[in-house]
Amino acid sequence: MVENRLTKVKNMKRLSDCELLVMKCIWDADKDLSVLEIKDALKEKYGRDYERTTICTFGTRLKEKGFVETYRKGHGFRYHPLVSKVDMRDMQMEETLEFWYDNSPVKFMEAFCSNIKMTADEIREIKNLIQKAEQ
Repeated sequence: MVENRLTKVKNMKRLSDCELLVMKCIWDADKDLSVLEIKDALKEKYGRDYERTTICTFGTRLKEKGFVETYRKGHGFRYHPLVSKVDMRDMQMEETLEFWYDNSPVKFMEAFCSNIKMTADEIREIKNLIQKAEQ
């Protein structure tokens, strides 16, 4: 089941960094967004101050690539995600594991642990996740 979801996303056209930021804003909102709401979220979260027309262009590209659908509400359009945040995240994680770590979770965790500062609570949570994976 997971493989089918990820295969669908893998077969879609790649997103540019800016398109991915737009998608992240839509996913994080947990609701369909207008161009102005996307504009505000991009500025607030990522310090990106794009023109409304630029965001419309990103939206058109996302629609052409199959990541969103649009519908008219009032005087503008709203963007609704067709690909879930979880599916995109899982696909990117899988590709990162394949490309950078030779499909080795051990190599990934080694790099992660040597480069990320973690609190004792976070380390404890990770140990609990590993214990759950062993069961």
